[in-house]
Amino acid sequence: MNDTVRKTLAIVLAGISGTLVNSAAAAAVLGGDKFLPFALSPGRHAVAIAVAALIPLSFVLLDGAAALGLAGVLLTVVPSVLAKMIFGSGAPWTMVLLLNLVYAVTAIVVYRLVAGSRA
Repeated sequence: MNDTVRKTLAIVLAGISGTLVNSAAAAAVLGGDKFLPFALSPGRHAVAIAVAALIPLSFVLLDGAAALGLAGVLLTVVPSVLAKMIFGSGAPWTMVLLLNLVYAVTAIVVYRLVAGSRA
């Protein structure tokens, strides 16, 4: 599998897995009936995949731990701002940021596992 295909697959899998784990965390915090609507939302997956594309960008701009840190911040803050400002989430900022941190960590780990540690 060539590098572009592997990185593209890594972005898609990172976005989807991040969404699923984020949905599970949201259901655990906000109530179990939230999991399926969150986990099965095509719009959430599309946004999550688009945001996950910031991971390889972080590695173009920086190296090593700095790239991981930048990716973590971007993947936490960008979807949080979108959730609050565009999608009208009524949850407090702290909750939105924490739930999106769950997404960020999951997405970064999955991306690195699929794309490789030097991605």
